[in-house]
Amino acid sequence: MPATVLVVDDQPGLRQMVRFALQLQGFVVIEAEDGVQALELLNRQQVSVLVTDWMMPNMDGLGLIRAVRQASWGETLPIIITSCFNDRTAKQVARETGALTWLKKPFRMGEIQLAVESALSTAPLAEHRATTPLPHEAGLD
Repeated sequence: MPATVLVVDDQPGLRQMVRFALQLQGFVVIEAEDGVQALELLNRQQVSVLVTDWMMPNMDGLGLIRAVRQASWGETLPIIITSCFNDRTAKQVARETGALTWLKKPFRMGEIQLAVESALSTAPLAEHRATTPLPHEAGLD
């Protein structure tokens, strides 16, 4: 069964490019336009890797990562964060929050393909799905 990748970005064109690149590699790709929508999808669907933008409306990438990491099923989910930022402080904050990999925008199709392949090689074999309520569902947001 092919791995499923959740791509979260408020720019439809970027989501389309990432979806195309990952589908060429045989991945199943689902999409969300912000962190809130991504959490709703994570409650219903298993994913192998999460790719999220940093800056988005409603819930940004860091908020999404924090929410995912608080769930028992999200502790080991490989997360790739994308951003136009490229300074050390931003990268450090992303890693401390729980991002495995950082991709600076704009990136090439090959870079996202390699990042997802690499993330999968370091992840446990089990798929990740919400089995306990996320913080926003328990009124902890």
